[in-house]
Amino acid sequence: ANVTANVTGALPASASVAAASSGVTFSPATVVVARNANVTFSFGALNHNVIFRTATGAPANVPTTTNAAVARTFATAGNFDYDCSIHAGMTGKVLVR
Repeated sequence: ANVTANVTGALPASASVAAASSGVTFSPATVVVARNANVTFSFGALNHNVIFRTATGAPANVPTTTNAAVARTFATAGNFDYDCSIHAGMTGKVLVR
């Protein structure tokens, strides 16, 4: 069956992702933003990084960071899965529309 969906409104021009208090998950795990949106990754006392699985259209990876926030601009539409290579299973996704 085919379904038609009408979307109204605008997608956000920014989003925030934080290393959860447990230290081994991203919260939220998925964000949806408009093209050219900034996504800010915030990290607490534990070392974390953000490594994008697909390089085509993805911004630069976030190097190992502690007690700071780092923003990246997503200029290309697509699905951008990422991992923290320091903590197994710590994954997230940025959907750019």
